[in-house]
Parts: sequence; C-alpha cells; structure tokens
Amino acid sequence: MDTTKSQKPLSVSRKFGKFEIRETTAADNDLVRSLILEVRKEIDAHSQYLLDPELDNIHGYYSGEESVFMVLTVNCKVIGTVGILPLPKTKKDGCELKKFYLERKWRGFGLGMELIKSCLHKAQEMGYGTCYLETDPLLQRAGSLYKRLGFKNVPQNEYILMPPTRYNWHFKPLQESFQKHNDKQQG
Repeated sequence: MDTTKSQKPLSVSRKFGKFEIRETTAADNDLVRSLILEVRKEIDAHSQYLLDPELDNIHGYYSGEESVFMVLTVNCKVIGTVGILPLPKTKKDGCELKKFYLERKWRGFGLGMELIKSCLHKAQEMGYGTCYLETDPLLQRAGSLYKRLGFKNVPQNEYILMPPTRYNWHFKPLQESFQKHNDKQQG
C-alpha cells in the first residue's frame, strides 16, 4: 500500500465561515473527543460506547501508515470527524470507515458527505480497494447518506470475518466508485 500521507487540507469559504477538511493533529485530540462524546450522548445517552479507549489519543490511534483520521472545521472549530483503519479480518483489501460524527447544527448542508468523500479518496490513495462500515439500524439518516455515497448493505459474514453484531454492514468498492465519479466530472 502507498503510505504517503498528504498534509494539504481542503479549504472552502461558505456563508457560515471558512470550512476546512484536514488530517488530525495531536492538538485536536481533546476537541475530537468532546465532539464524539457530545454526538454519542445525543444519539443514545445510555450508549455502552461512551467509554472508548481510542478517544484518549485519537491522533495516535490513527497515525499508522495504513490509517488516517480527518476533521472538518469551521472557523478553526472541529465540527466533524471520520477515520479509516485497516480491517485485517476481511476477505478482500478492505478498510473500515469509522467514527463519522457531525455536530447537529451542521447536518443537512452536505458537509458530512464532503468529509466522507475526502476520507474515501484518501483511502483510495492509500491503496485500499474496498471500504466497509457498520452503522446502527436506528440511524436512518446516516444509512441514507451512506447509500447516496454508493455503499451497499451486505450481510456481515459475506465480507467480514468477525462475530455477528446488531449493526448493519455496508460495502463500497473504491476504485470503481472514484472512476465513475471522475468520468461524470469529465463528461
């Protein structure tokens, strides 16, 4: 896999301020942790996932050569997160999209889609051919977003060699999807 990490952030000015999508730094750890815990409490106040060892050092956890963690900021405030980790128990060259969170007031503007697209593009640059994610079936808006991004709901054991969970698993071939996207832009 190509393990080159790019440091050039995507930066866009919009009506609400300056948005930037970039790879996380160690200085982001506390901001990322706060955002993720805030959104998790909103989703399910009794969530068993409020205690998550990854959150103690998100930058360190995702700093491996085959991983990346990205943040979406507005006027330097972290409002969204998403990461990619290798998924070693797959039957294919897969990675897992993890920790997609977006602050409530920023949903519905297409920012989450742009954040995920940036992360998937990075995954493709890193050499991944497929991407998987799991989502709670109760999060229907997230499921709809994943579908618009080209993810297909699949049986977990078709691609993932892990014990069954209550979550829905989604699969997306990366090479094909970006080629189609590039063809649409050129045509």
